[in-house]
Amino acid sequence: MQMLITVMSIRMLPDVISFNSAVSACESCNHWHRSVALLEAMHKTTLVPDVVSYNACVTACSKAHHWELAWVKYYSMITKGITPSMITFSAAISACESGNEWMGALGLLEIMLCSNVVPNLIVWNAVVSGCQKGQQWISSIEALAKACGRSIQPDVITYSAVVSACEKVQKWSLAIWLVTHLSVSMVPLDSIAVNSAINSCGKASHWEHAVWLMDSMHEHGMTPDIISYSSVITALERAHQWEQVLHLLKEMQQQRLKPDIIVYNSAISGCEKGLQWVASLQVLNDMTSQSVAADRHSYNAAITSCSWQMSAQLLGAMRVFNVAPDIISYSAGLSGSCSPWPLVLDFIEGVFTEGVRPNVVMFNAGLLAVQTALAWKAVLLLLSSMKCNHVQPSAATHQIGVNACEAAGCHNSLQVLHVLVDLQTYYEARLPQT
Repeated sequence: MQMLITVMSIRMLPDVISFNSAVSACESCNHWHRSVALLEAMHKTTLVPDVVSYNACVTACSKAHHWELAWVKYYSMITKGITPSMITFSAAISACESGNEWMGALGLLEIMLCSNVVPNLIVWNAVVSGCQKGQQWISSIEALAKACGRSIQPDVITYSAVVSACEKVQKWSLAIWLVTHLSVSMVPLDSIAVNSAINSCGKASHWEHAVWLMDSMHEHGMTPDIISYSSVITALERAHQWEQVLHLLKEMQQQRLKPDIIVYNSAISGCEKGLQWVASLQVLNDMTSQSVAADRHSYNAAITSCSWQMSAQLLGAMRVFNVAPDIISYSAGLSGSCSPWPLVLDFIEGVFTEGVRPNVVMFNAGLLAVQTALAWKAVLLLLSSMKCNHVQPSAATHQIGVNACEAAGCHNSLQVLHVLVDLQTYYEARLPQT
């Protein structure tokens, strides 16, 4: 660039080769704006940019992820009658891929094929990757098939992109087939492809396949990483396989892999779904020993699995560690079995103290707890509080109220029913008139 300025300052006229060298230098240094400026400067002279000029400019724009500008320069050369080369198409397709413009990438690929410009593996990979980012799994498979039909040997990048495309739309069986095909072909497997397939199985609740895929990594000389374990543990958590979750968590530590907050939260949630409150507390304690700060999701899952006594302690621990309880925290605490009704009222008072907006789920949990304790006065207090806080009753609210009436006796039941009717009438009056 500086050399070109020097040439022009001594009134020497640079030629196309000089400009092309400057544009290419700017492209190599990732100075895309200078590449564009130099190309525009050529148009203002008697010089005519050639395919090399445009290739360098389109490539510079592509590297900087300015796909719109890359397209503009591509069409500019077409309108000027300059035939694009392999480099032009490759840069323009890469620009589309980085800009999530999968349709543009496919369109340019068709133009290449019609122009008898043979795409190389880099081009095919960019097209497949663009389809994957656009969640176009069918187009990614079609592109893979076209590449194979033109004697192009796809590599692990190609297959990984197709597997990832299948994973995003939960085509788990196809993802497994692709990974299995890779394992028997000349293309080496990598962890990206396998992890995508594992994640796909996990999302589809096929935890057995997710475990099998991770076990197969060892057979192909790969070591499962934190992404592999995280995907499998998430799949097991969804399937309530808490024992296997704890086994893999221990295996991670033996492999000197440090579980992150996502892994720990999945493990606690798995224990909660398996009604294993002791195990969930052990995982929560393990987080502290491993210097992984528990978040609201960690505590909420643990609270859901615990008795009311332990739930109260966990809510206290949240405040100590500056983790603000939310409505889920309090609702989970209220759901603890055999909660004494004075504690229920303390829980709900804590909601207002924390500035958390109560909802019908929380009130229903509280009503269920006090109704079980045969505390009809507490039922009245909670129903009245729902009205004061503009919380609309649900069908469950009414059912719990009716159950409270049956347990409260004749005189008391009339008071409960009166408050229920008053609450429903109040809310119906607030509904918009049709």
